Parts: sequence; C-alpha cells; structure tokens
Amino acid sequence: MSRSRLLPLYEFFWHLSEAQKAGLPLRTTLDDIAQNAESRKLARIYADIALSLQSGQMLADALDAHPRTFDDTLRALVRSGEESGRMSAAFARCAEIVRTRDNRAREMRRVTREPKITAAITVGLGALSGADTLVDGAITFVLLGGAAIMGWRFSPPFRRFVFSILLHIPVIGAILRRDGWARFLESLCFLYQSGIPLRAAAETAANLQPAAGLKKIFLRIAEKISHKSGVLEAFAAEKGIDPLVMSMVRAGERSGNLAQSLNEAVLRLDEENDRALTALRQYTGPMLAIALGFLIWRFL
Repeated sequence: MSRSRLLPLYEFFWHLSEAQKAGLPLRTTLDDIAQNAESRKLARIYADIALSLQSGQMLADALDAHPRTFDDTLRALVRSGEESGRMSAAFARCAEIVRTRDNRAREMRRVTREPKITAAITVGLGALSGADTLVDGAITFVLLGGAAIMGWRFSPPFRRFVFSILLHIPVIGAILRRDGWARFLESLCFLYQSGIPLRAAAETAANLQPAAGLKKIFLRIAEKISHKSGVLEAFAAEKGIDPLVMSMVRAGERSGNLAQSLNEAVLRLDEENDRALTALRQYTGPMLAIALGFLIWRFL
C-alpha cells in the first residue's frame, strides 16, 4: 500500500504535540523534524519554519508562508494555541484532523476506484469512436487525460469548474453536497472547540470548500453569524440544506452543546455517503462491462 501524502503532516503535528508535553523547545523540535523529513521538499519547508522562528516570528505566521501544506484550518488552530498558551492541545487537534482527513481520503479512493475506471473508459471510448484510427484515438485520450490531471493538480480554477459540473450530476452531485457539508461542519467543529469565535470558524471552514456553489452558501452563513444571528437562524436562511444538518444544528443550539451536535452531523452525513457510494459501485460494474464490450465490438 502506498504511503499517504497526509501521513507526514500527521507525524509533524504529533511530534510537536509530544515535544510540547515533554517541555522541549519548539525550535529544537522543528530542527529535528527537518533533519528526519522523508523528502527534500518537506525538509526545506520545516527548515524554513524553524528559521522564521529564529528570526522572531510566531509559528502561525511562519506556517502562513506555506498555505499549500498547511491550510486555513490548521493555521487557525495553531494560532489559537499560541494565543491561548495551549500549544500541545492545538498540535494534537491538528494531528487529529489530518488523521481524519487521511482516513476519509483512503476510504473515498477505495469506494470510487471502480467509478473512476468506468469514467476513464467512457471518455476513452468517446475519443476512440471519433478518431479515424486506433492510434489517433489513443493519442487524443492520452492528451485529454494528461491535461485533465495537470489541471486538477495545479489549477484551482479548473478544480472549481469540475466541481461545479459534478454538483449538477444526479447521484454524484448529492454525494458531493453531503461531503461538502460534512467537511464544512467538521472544520467548524474543530475550530469552535479550540476557542475560535464561531463567525471566524465558519469563515475559515468555508474557505476550504473547493465547490464554488457550496462555498458561497457557507460564506453567507458565516456572514449572518457575524451579524449576531443565531446559528440556527443563519443555517435556516439558506434553502436546500440537508434536513439532517438542520436537525443537528437545532438540537445543538437548544442543548447548548453545538460542537457535539456538529460532530454527530458529520458522522451521519458520512454514513449516508457510504451507503450512496456502495450503491453507486453496484452500477459501475455493469457499466464497465458494457463499455469494454463496446470497445471490443468497435475495434475488433
């Protein structure tokens, strides 16, 4: 099994948390992490952070220079820990959220493997059927696939464009919406539990959302909260919100335990998506067989 790209980030925060518990200097710990980093890129990032601390910067400010490695939620948690003096707890919470994301990413890759294969073959068939020869079709498919992969990895506008299209596809759109809400509520819960004001927590969580349509909803919720609206009122003002989310927010506001209710909503949304993805996989097998059958019939 390949090593997750998120695992080094989990190890980074876990080591910082344990070092803080032991009373070790932060700069010394960072130097040690940089020397034992598994890649030159990470070693450079960690060394740069250590150098920034040596020059008098706060850790959160040093992390701001590397937004692609440390996103808004992680930086906000570290900043909250520095301001409150609870650095070890902040690092532990960062490690927890990275581990949660890693587990979810692994599960998502597992359950979407067959749909991805089906989609790739479908696109390939489209390229081959419109080409004069098999070679021309293969070249077209490779070029299209390469452009899509490069755009997805290096172009945020391209990712937003893809998400905006996928949100309008039946079944897939519903899965992405639930996943978007789960990620928003999860980050909101982590940040709120760390002592960050609810409005700032909602705004930070919203900015992590790659789907522009959902991001606008989350930012409007954050804006309403900033105008002293109740949490339930801010959520209820948006149309089309999952009834489960509304139910959990209502329960959390009435009980005074909003964080626990948000966490429960995340678990329930993830469970619904697991069932939806399992059902989707049951259809991708026949679709893949049909696609392969068409390919054989078309070119043999």
